[in-house]
Amino acid sequence: MVTEPAAHIAMADIREKRKGHKSTADRILQGLGLVLLLLLLAAAGWAAVHYRQTVVRLWPGSERLYSSVGLPVNLTGLEITNVDFRQELQGDVPVLSVTGDVVNVSDRDQAIPKLRVVLRDVSSRELYRWTFDPQIPPLRPGSQSAFDTTLPSPPPDARSVDVTVAPEDAR
Repeated sequence: MVTEPAAHIAMADIREKRKGHKSTADRILQGLGLVLLLLLLAAAGWAAVHYRQTVVRLWPGSERLYSSVGLPVNLTGLEITNVDFRQELQGDVPVLSVTGDVVNVSDRDQAIPKLRVVLRDVSSRELYRWTFDPQIPPLRPGSQSAFDTTLPSPPPDARSVDVTVAPEDAR
């Protein structure tokens, strides 16, 4: 059987028109796919924020990324606050006294590790550092305790102090 050219052209026109028009089912599936993609992206974003401590433990370089978007990561669960320092004379020896508070910002009891004190000059260059055991018993969630440490004959150029949790290798 030989098809007439007019019928062949008409079928080709119908196929072309059909390609340009998506069925309702196709549009619904495409919309559902887009919604599913957006939900997956939202869930991944939520998990990246909610589990950022875990992410940083597994991928330490990500800490800078979190900090750059205003989401600091505290892996220790402890914060050092109210740090103050002053120089005094004990006899004829100058002594630097450093005080502050350790706060448990985690949701579980925390043993208090050794702390590190770094003395800096006016240009923020490190002049001297030491590690000390604050002798604080474990803190319950949300609680805090004071610490103090002294350094006899501190560098005379010291203008600021930083107190942090000591790195694992210094504990």
